[in-house]
Amino acid sequence: MRKTLLFGMGVGAALMYYFDPSWGRRRRAELRSRLDRGARQLEDWRERAEQNPPAATRPRADEHDIDWMEGDSYRARLMQSDQG
Repeated sequence: MRKTLLFGMGVGAALMYYFDPSWGRRRRAELRSRLDRGARQLEDWRERAEQNPPAATRPRADEHDIDWMEGDSYRARLMQSDQG
């Protein structure tokens, strides 16, 4: 009962704060601006994370064919050493 009363008082105070006739319009505009800025920052961070994934999610060198690091000459040297 006490938690419900406190919750109701908090919601009522927030509504009075944001719907105040003299300053409420400015407060709502400021809140909207902050929320928009936060949404843009989250989108920017998400895009940067997609372009530059953390090292833990990047494939390791041993998961790839070695040719991409040293080219075909490395493979040729390996084949020569196996044959002879």
